[in-house]
Amino acid sequence: MFCNPDPNNHERAGQFEEMKMAAKINNVISDIKKYKPTYYLEFKKDFDGLEEFRRIRNDMSHCKGDFVNEPDDLSEFRVTYVDKHESGKEGMKFTIYSEQFIEQSLDRLATINGNLSALWLRLSKEYNSDSNPFVYRGFEAGLVNKIYK
Repeated sequence: MFCNPDPNNHERAGQFEEMKMAAKINNVISDIKKYKPTYYLEFKKDFDGLEEFRRIRNDMSHCKGDFVNEPDDLSEFRVTYVDKHESGKEGMKFTIYSEQFIEQSLDRLATINGNLSALWLRLSKEYNSDSNPFVYRGFEAGLVNKIYK
């Protein structure tokens, strides 16, 4: 929300908490593109990497999973899901995640997380700067955190 010029008055105000993960990611990317295009270009690779996060997270959260060769070998994890085949008919499909792939993916996602955290910090500092007209600064008047009955 820090990249939006007026985060309290825009088309998605109050909706973010109820959004699904994919919508949150898509809306964040959309706002960055719209309001901070130079940041979008600078961090495009990291935004593109969020697709891997979304896909793996959805597989682990919403699909049936098991270890391919359990109990002796836990190096491959299979997720099973329903998808449409090229013919248009639905059928069972699966993806196998190897231990090596998951370790490499975690490294990639840790890098993306670090980079996007740095972007968040920059946006936060810009948003909270004295030059932002949308930040209410009522501390001097004693109006902030006052409870009215």
